[in-house]
Amino acid sequence: ETRHQIVAVASGLVSPPIETADFTPMQHTGVNPVGANTFLEQEVEEEKRRRTLAMLRDAGVGWIRQQFPWQEIEPDEKGRFWDAKHGISSWAKYDNIVALAEEYDIEIIARLDTSPQWARPGNSWHATPPDNLEDFGDFVYEVVRRYRGRIRYYQIWNEPNLHIEWGLRPVDPRGFVELLKVAARRAREADPQAVILAPALAPTIEMSDRAMNDLHFLQAMYDAGAAPYFDILSVQAYGLRHGPDDRRLDLDDVNFSRPLLIREIMVQNGDAHKPIWATEIGRASCRERV
Repeated sequence: ETRHQIVAVASGLVSPPIETADFTPMQHTGVNPVGANTFLEQEVEEEKRRRTLAMLRDAGVGWIRQQFPWQEIEPDEKGRFWDAKHGISSWAKYDNIVALAEEYDIEIIARLDTSPQWARPGNSWHATPPDNLEDFGDFVYEVVRRYRGRIRYYQIWNEPNLHIEWGLRPVDPRGFVELLKVAARRAREADPQAVILAPALAPTIEMSDRAMNDLHFLQAMYDAGAAPYFDILSVQAYGLRHGPDDRRLDLDDVNFSRPLLIREIMVQNGDAHKPIWATEIGRASCRERV
């Protein structure tokens, strides 16, 4: 604790100035700032989904980020939305989740990712982009069209700067941007009011085929032309081993101040008018490794 206090004071005195364009007007602000990640599709009973959302509402939570996994919704073949195991529409539980969120006045960020086996022949890993990006675009279109006027916010993929989220293949920012372009285009075709969230990148200092430093990956996204294809940038705001008041700003360090460096990259690339939303946040509290 003493070390964290010393770091907080010292880093606050010597942290370098960065350009974050704090007073730039931007959209998608003035909303309930508190959300929670949910995987309500894993609950078998509707009553448990209802109870979860009721508790979130009572706690003042205004948002859920809920996964809508492609591999579950269109599992067996293109254009077939059927749960063969249970003999029902594969939309059923997602329709229920959307209806319950409306009932409890909670907004949804729909996280669209994974791919069904038919879309990635030869790769058994679920978090794999499809061989044909237009297949994913068609899925995005169907989701957005189905929930038009009920869900407005869509996050495209999750942590593509990690190989475990990119088909266990070398990370590829340009390849991801091609996926983002298709998804954003099809989402906006289905609903011109759809708001696209870029995926939160995993905060990491690694530079290898397995992971790419999130700051480098974001700049590579901009270099590949990502800017017109998202309205909000997401971050995973983790403090890891540092205290919450650590103000060190370093490309090779991960702390709560890292989103400031993310913001500076946005400003440098002409995106000062877009907000950042933290879709995951936390700090390790364990004193010892286990």
